[in-house]
Amino acid sequence: MESLLKSIPGTVVFQDDILVTGCNSEEHLHNLEEMLRRLDRLAVDPSPAGLTSLDLYGCSRIQSAILADLIGCLPRLRKLCLLGTQCNSRVLSAIGGRCGELRELDVSQCKEVTPRGLLHLVYDQSRATFTVLQLRRLLTERVALCPSEVTHQAVTVAFLLLALPRLECVAHTFLAEALTLIHGQHFGSGQQFLQSCGFPSLAEVVRSGPRSWAGAGVDRSTLGLRRLDVALDHNLALLTSTCTQVVEAIIVRDDGLTDLAHLTSWGKLTHLTLECSGLCGRPLGEVMPVLSRLGPQLRLLSLQNFRCQPEASLGEFVIDSLSANKRF
Repeated sequence: MESLLKSIPGTVVFQDDILVTGCNSEEHLHNLEEMLRRLDRLAVDPSPAGLTSLDLYGCSRIQSAILADLIGCLPRLRKLCLLGTQCNSRVLSAIGGRCGELRELDVSQCKEVTPRGLLHLVYDQSRATFTVLQLRRLLTERVALCPSEVTHQAVTVAFLLLALPRLECVAHTFLAEALTLIHGQHFGSGQQFLQSCGFPSLAEVVRSGPRSWAGAGVDRSTLGLRRLDVALDHNLALLTSTCTQVVEAIIVRDDGLTDLAHLTSWGKLTHLTLECSGLCGRPLGEVMPVLSRLGPQLRLLSLQNFRCQPEASLGEFVIDSLSANKRF
């Protein structure tokens, strides 16, 4: 192997690894393509089947066809970062069909990823069956956001949440809207959109998807999300009743805070960030009663855009409500 590749600039063979570099992105890509061409001539598979983690962050010049072929050769992947790549529906289909052990996936800032494309992760249209993907963490930040299609975005996220019963964290702008659909059991929403794209309805996902399979080991009436990052303008109760296992929560509010008492139902909550939007913020006194009840279980607390009233002492609140070992 070393003799085969030694004449390629910036390429080094070290044990069972092949390291390819370049002075700039163009040279790096050229060296990588030359390495693949030589291996291809010898019918050598350059992708180790035992690879469990792959990070291609920012590799925006690798064509989607190459990405799909590469991922198709890595069935044991558990962590995959495709942030900023040419990932598209074909790549997502390869992930859903081949990477059954995958636990973490990041497709943020992928310009070719669309709402309907994300559904290929969990549903194989060629076989009309759900995939066996068992994702725990899915990041889709800044992916094909279209304000005029809020309903489609929310339906897509709801589809993913229902089809990935072991999902613990999902980062998406329309997460709150998706949770609203699930909380209200509005499973008829977006049916025309889903069927026009060749996917089953939300009702079908609930009825015959992964959450309905025997031995799934999950409560079908709630979601297993453990980390939430959402902006809400109303009804905090839908979060606490739909997502009962939350450990970390980042909540942005732009109205009153009268329903914060619902946070106390999260018995496993240890990390909490509360942010008030708006120029003037909210009085700290509005959250003190709830924080006093949450205090013993919190390990990290972040309060953003709150103001102290003259009669309120933040120092006294910290001392009285939270133990000395907590972090702020």
